Amino acid sequence: MSSAQSLHGEHRNLVGKKVRRLRQNGVTPGVLYGPSVEEPLNVQFNTFDLEKYVRGIEESSLVNVYIDDAEYTVLFKDIAYHPVKPEIISVDLYAPNLNQLITSPVHLDFVGTSEAVEVYSGLLVKNKHEVEVEAMPRDLPEHIQVDLSKLQTFDDVLRVEDITVPEGVKLLHSSQEVIALVEHPHQQEEPEEESGELSEEPETTEE
Repeated sequence: MSSAQSLHGEHRNLVGKKVRRLRQNGVTPGVLYGPSVEEPLNVQFNTFDLEKYVRGIEESSLVNVYIDDAEYTVLFKDIAYHPVKPEIISVDLYAPNLNQLITSPVHLDFVGTSEAVEVYSGLLVKNKHEVEVEAMPRDLPEHIQVDLSKLQTFDDVLRVEDITVPEGVKLLHSSQEVIALVEHPHQQEEPEEESGELSEEPETTEE
């Protein structure tokens, strides 16, 4: 469960193209749905409060929101942003059954220092930035740490089996899937060498 403060919103009456009026007045529309609500609810939030709130949560953060006087425990399933402006235009909130297993993506938090990078100037390659997990809603971690200090040489590879997850959380990936590795710096130079060979001056013949 996230430690983020609660977010307050209201029921929304305007739907369809009329929601444009809400955005013009600093209000963001949304939908709240899931097993814990009888039917989807049209909701709305103060845009400033919403944008400030979502900066501190992840997709797997279980949070409490208040719609008028009713409290709901939800996940932010989708946050839609304006294609040009850095502002939220709509949100989807999912209210899970707190007594049933659910699946969710969880952000990977890379910590520590790789000796292969710091000492041997290797290039860190991250193959995954999130993983899919299964857990009870209240057991969902907001992030999972990946210790880069295990990458000491260019032969070392961090795989799914190297990740430690909290009790009650199951990783839905093959244990051998690669999370991160370090490439030798010379591997990045090879394309340049090839292009150099192609750029050699053509032979000339005397007339």
